[in-house]
Amino acid sequence: MFEITDNSFGERVGFVNQYLDEYRLLDRVSRVSHKKLKRSFNERKLNQVLKWIRDGRGQGRHEEYSPWIRITRGFSSPVSHQVFASLSIHRRNHHFLSKLEHHTALQLAYLGAVELRECLPMWPTEHQHPIDERTNARTTGLLDIARDAGVEHGNFVGSDVPYIASLDIMATVVWHGQTHHIGISCKPDEIHTRSPRAQERATLDEIYCRAVGARHLREGGSSFSSIVTKNLQTYQPTKNEIQRWAGSAQLEDFSEHLNQTRDGKPLHLCISHAGLAVGAPEEAATLWRVGSWLRLIDIDMSSRISMLQPIRLGGSQCANKLAKHFLGVSA
Repeated sequence: MFEITDNSFGERVGFVNQYLDEYRLLDRVSRVSHKKLKRSFNERKLNQVLKWIRDGRGQGRHEEYSPWIRITRGFSSPVSHQVFASLSIHRRNHHFLSKLEHHTALQLAYLGAVELRECLPMWPTEHQHPIDERTNARTTGLLDIARDAGVEHGNFVGSDVPYIASLDIMATVVWHGQTHHIGISCKPDEIHTRSPRAQERATLDEIYCRAVGARHLREGGSSFSSIVTKNLQTYQPTKNEIQRWAGSAQLEDFSEHLNQTRDGKPLHLCISHAGLAVGAPEEAATLWRVGSWLRLIDIDMSSRISMLQPIRLGGSQCANKLAKHFLGVSA
């Protein structure tokens, strides 16, 4: 049926053309006047899928990745708040279909994610491995996974064409020198609880992640701290800022100077003094954001941060709690 590979563009689109040919034949048989009737829904939907594949959606890695579903002017949701935002992981912007996805990604970035792909397609048939970057690495398609699990895969509405499911987030996190691959299904707990189909989709996501060697987490958001997400949004540096300062002597000296400040001075004064001490007063705010984000500066992200109050220590406890939740590991 489906042919999705990263080795040949022709193979990537072959499955769509097969169904298009079938539906065009059916349309010709039943059509009274070609000019009076619009194209069938099946043909229009398959043409959309074909265009998305040709546009590179669901393909690429790192900066070149393009999510399967993108936020556009004509794409909206009545039940979720979509977010088009950058993270410190990549220079490109991300297309998050809900605030839950965005807040999840923020915390993964803070933990040390080196790659994050949102709305990753789990192609229906055998396809290139989503984690292993070798050109010949393959993995099982979701149709076979669903059949073996006894779960209905599902079709595009109004057709018998298997739809292309997607995983909300696939991330690679480096924590204490160890690489962790984690796939996340973001669905509010109340929706997951009352929707049997949402539960089936989470099951398919879990089996797929296990098949490709990734840990799976169904994220409902109930354990998220609004303080943590607010702090991460406020003090998140850009990818370019991290690339500029990470590993530099100035950042290390700045962080050490700030960590040694224990005289109860307001945080904004400590930041200014540390910037002067390392000869970068105009870059003090940036060094503060980068040092805090990379956890070089000991500050508790789970507590409210006030520039008028002394720094509150406890950064490692906050990060360890997030690592246990997302990665299943302790310090």
